[in-house]
Parts: sequence; C-alpha cells; structure tokens
Amino acid sequence: MHGLKNIISRLSPTRILIVWIAIYAIFMAFTLNNTYPLQGDESFYTVSAANMVQTHSYMVPEYFGQLRFQKPVLTYWIVAASYKIFGISLWSGRIPPLILSCLTLLVVYYLGRLYINDAKFGLFSVFLLSASFLFVSFSRIAMNEPVLAFLLTCALYSFARADSGNTLGNKWLFTGWLCISLAFTAKGPGALILPASYAIYIVINRRRSSPKYLAKLFNPAYILLFALIASPWYIYNYHCHHDALLAIVKKESSHVGTSFSPIRFMSHAVFYAYTLLLSIFPFIIFALFRKFRNRITFPHKLQFPLIFCIATLFVFIFFVNEHKDRYIYTILPTLAVITAAALYSSPHLKKYTAGAVAVSLLLLIIYVSYPVFPRESLKELVSAYKLKTLPAETLSTYNIDIRSNGWILLMSGGKAAIDTYSADYIITDEDGLRSIPDAVIAAKSEERTGLKLDGFKFKIISKKFFLAQRNVK
Repeated sequence: MHGLKNIISRLSPTRILIVWIAIYAIFMAFTLNNTYPLQGDESFYTVSAANMVQTHSYMVPEYFGQLRFQKPVLTYWIVAASYKIFGISLWSGRIPPLILSCLTLLVVYYLGRLYINDAKFGLFSVFLLSASFLFVSFSRIAMNEPVLAFLLTCALYSFARADSGNTLGNKWLFTGWLCISLAFTAKGPGALILPASYAIYIVINRRRSSPKYLAKLFNPAYILLFALIASPWYIYNYHCHHDALLAIVKKESSHVGTSFSPIRFMSHAVFYAYTLLLSIFPFIIFALFRKFRNRITFPHKLQFPLIFCIATLFVFIFFVNEHKDRYIYTILPTLAVITAAALYSSPHLKKYTAGAVAVSLLLLIIYVSYPVFPRESLKELVSAYKLKTLPAETLSTYNIDIRSNGWILLMSGGKAAIDTYSADYIITDEDGLRSIPDAVIAAKSEERTGLKLDGFKFKIISKKFFLAQRNVK
C-alpha cells in the first residue's frame, strides 16, 4: 500500500490526469458492446448513421424509412464516420462519445486551472466529473449530449481565455464561436445559451465599457462564421424536403412553452433540483452545505460558468415543456468545476478527492457488470446466428419492438432485414414464433425484465426470444 502511495506521489499532476483518463477509457471500452444500460434515443442516431453509410446519403438521417429532422446532423456524421472506419456494429457507434467524453475530462482539467491556477484543483474537477452517474452513463451512448457537452465546454474555455487579459482575445473568440457553430449543428438553438451567458457576464462586469466588448464578442466576422457552418444543412433540407422539415419543426416547437404555467414551473424546478443534487452526488450537497455556512470564496471569474449553468436551467424550467435528466448533461463539466471550487478550501479536500475516485470506479464497475443481471438476450441470439450460419444465409427480425430492431441491425453488421420472416433465420418472440410456418428453434434466450413480489418471495419477470430457422432440410 505504501509502495502504491509512493508511486502516486512521484507522478506529476499531468501524468496522473493521463493515467486517470486512460483508466476511465479502458473501463468504458468494456461497455461499448453491451446493450445495457441504454437509452432509447440512441437507436435513432446509430441506425440512421448506419443507413447513411449503406445508402451513401449523408444529408438526410433516415430511421427505418422515417426522415429525422428533430436534431441537426453533426452527431449522425460523427457516428457514420466511425462506421466507415471500423464497420457497422454496436461498439463502433459508441467509440465517438467515449473519445469525446475523455476529451471533455481533459478540457475540464485546463478549465479548472484557468480559474484556480493549481494542478490539484484541475484534477479534483476531473475526479468530480467522472464521479457523476449522468456523465458516466452517457460516456458510451451514441447521442448528441456527449458531442454538445464537449463542444460547449471547449467554447466556455475559449471565451474564458479570451477574457483572461484586459481585452477580448480574437484568437480565443474565434475558437469559441467555431465550437458554438459546431454545437449548433449537433443540437440546434440550445448552443446559443453559452454566448448569451457570456454577454450577460460582460454586461455585469464591464459595465460602462460593455458596449465595446459586446461589439467585439458579436463581431460580424464571427456571426458570418456561425452562419456558414450552422445553416447549410438546414438550407439544403428546406430546399429538398420542405414539407417534412417544416412538419418536424412545428412538432418540435410544441415542446417549447410560450406562456407561464405555475404547475409546469414547480414540476420542472423540483425535477431539475433533484437531478442536480444526484448528478454529482454527494459532493454537490457538501458544496451547498459549505455555501450555507458562508465558508466559500469563489474566484471572481467563476461568475461566467455560474451564469451559464443558471441560464441553461432557466431556459429548461421556463420554456421547455418536457423535462429529462439528460438536458442538464451539457452543464455537468461546468458544474463539476463550480462544485470543485466550493470544496477546494475545505480541510476535508483529500477525503473528497479519494471519495470522488472511489465513486467513479464504483460506477465504472457497475456499468461493466450490470448487463450480467438482465442478460443480453438479443445479443446472445445474434451471436448464435453467427456461429450457426454460412455466409449466404440471411437474418431478419419479426414481431420485435423498433428499438430492439435497431440493436439487432447493428450487432449483425447492418445485414439484418427488419420485420419479416422471409429470411433463413428469424429473431422473434413467443407470439412471433407461432406465426412463422415451418420454424425450428435454433437457439433461445430469456431476458430478465424486472422483479415482482409473489407472496413473501420475489419472482423474476422475464421475456423469451428465439432464433428460428426456416427451410430446414
């Protein structure tokens, strides 16, 4: 034990950072081919990106025949690029979010050091972020949240660097606007909360000279850069798919609330307060306790990230009808730095650091081992198909929900037909099996879906899936 402590004590903060990110990446790499835990919306991005690669049509995401304009195209392109390099599979679609999450940890280290010039503080910020269950859960999910979080954290760092001198630095403003432009192509208007927050920060701190600094922030050259990057995809699809695009925009705009509702406000406020407390648990609670005890002295420049977090929550509480925990994912890196600053002067800092490392490792172990409990039934059947079949034999799904269709498509390398029993091998459930003529069970698997109390005992609820073979001679 003392030998391990001696080795760690000899490592520089930069080397500790590299080792920690490597550990994080290795653990998460073991989860890339797991179907659990998962988010339903991931299928939209992975399947649509696979369709892009197969059809060579990269401008319009298409999900089982449905055009998807709900979100811009950048995340689809990133996943499709991974498919082009590594082939279509479940794990290859999840490589980009893992890489971006590791890069986010790296940016958070330097963001922390920008506000408190101490390598230990940068490391503490990284440990707190990697101890967030929400951050860990999305580190391997192919959705736009990891993309947006990385780009907005880079933009926040760039704007903070631009403000580090007496004048706003052109180089860092350009980098910040470049990241904002790319973030817009990943998520849409939500990316504009960050430059708006920076403008508020300038007005509060620059006061009389704020018009000059605002003019520099919103330089026409940066606005042109934003337009050149953010608008082409919308213009193309407006020209080619006018009616479909406008229908989706109208549907998505229904999620935006234009009038104040006390019930919605209370519901959203309670939900996001609860989510924030759990997002970096329990360290954010310790930080709030220290704040209430008046033991916190924040660096003045931390106003900017604090305004960004408050502005993001304000938008989602007042103007978005739905509430989902992943909506606050983009502010987690910033929130980790703020929480770290609140705890940094604590006499218990070493315990907090050790606790954050322990929580992070525990979360990583859980995410690696969790699929053992529900069993990955569909994955087992796809593996059985690959073991049993010749290259010429075909695979399809039948009577399976659309999300499961997506996983089967990816795990088969994009080769499975969907919702038909005309193939040589069919993955289906019990009802579907009864509908397939002349089917012979080649393999079966049972997925544990939950528990129920039966008297004084817990009973496992499960669902059976089958790999059925046809045309057996």
